Amino acid sequence: MSSCGVGGTCYVKNDMPVPFHGTVTITSYAFATGKATVLATKPVSLPAGPGVTEWFDVTLPADPTAEIITAVVSYKSKDSGETETLSDNLIPLTAPAKMALSKANVKFTVGAAANVDGTVDITVTTDKVAVYVTLTTLANGRFSDNAFLLLPSQPAVVQFVPFGELDSAKLQSSLRVEHVASYQ
Repeated sequence: MSSCGVGGTCYVKNDMPVPFHGTVTITSYAFATGKATVLATKPVSLPAGPGVTEWFDVTLPADPTAEIITAVVSYKSKDSGETETLSDNLIPLTAPAKMALSKANVKFTVGAAANVDGTVDITVTTDKVAVYVTLTTLANGRFSDNAFLLLPSQPAVVQFVPFGELDSAKLQSSLRVEHVASYQ
């Protein structure tokens, strides 16, 4: 995992029992436009953990109320050759109440049928940047991701993972979405 703190001091950490070879990328997203700016891309080679940590610095955006950053740790899969994300950390630069967010219109669509593995796809879209997008339902289960950053140009597909048998009617009727700007 990776994170950044005050003054742009960041770290990448390996707690796995095996060495890690990959990349950490720190990216800033402007609330007004959703524009991504890569602040740093750093190749890392960390020995087996626990607690193996490498520190580095980035220059943070000048206005902490106007942007949010992510720290993404990825690696190239030996099996597929594709880049795989191991950790994706959303890092606020100020308290959510101080974020200069526009009122986003966040919508979702529930898949018509369950996937082969029993999960249900939920596609989430927005017209403006939405921070800490959170899905809730009365149906018994969990979501594959929650409290995430949603950009206007990048719909997200989240899976609902039922605990036991899927109650599709309850999922459809009680599903709701919230985000920081809902409460500002």
